[in-house]
Amino acid sequence: RLFAGRDDVMASAEVATYVGEVAHASHVWLQDASTRPATALDGGVRALHVEIRGESDLRGVLEFIKTLERGGKLIRVQRLDISSQPGRSDQPGTETLALSASIVGYAIPDQAASGAASPAPAPAPAPAPAQKEAP
Repeated sequence: RLFAGRDDVMASAEVATYVGEVAHASHVWLQDASTRPATALDGGVRALHVEIRGESDLRGVLEFIKTLERGGKLIRVQRLDISSQPGRSDQPGTETLALSASIVGYAIPDQAASGAASPAPAPAPAPAPAQKEAP
């Protein structure tokens, strides 16, 4: 359920990609998704921050939130703002909603994910010098 990446930038990009895929599947038009600097938490866990802006109808927004909550990745929505966009919908009786959110995904760096760093193996003992047989 955690994100992976060789560094915080790559892992944050994975969070943004995942959120984008969830938005697309939920019929949310994602206008912007930008990453913010990662922060360190206890135990080597990294918090990966993404800010988004998008539009959808009520059904799309609800599906988006539900999928983030129940999806395959561990995501926390820190901030969610929803506002009405009057006159933006082509369909009568449908209201377009604007949403913006601060979303956090979590990652553990590769070394921490596989346990403590393994010490380098000890060098093999040097072979004993060959002894000459007495004549």
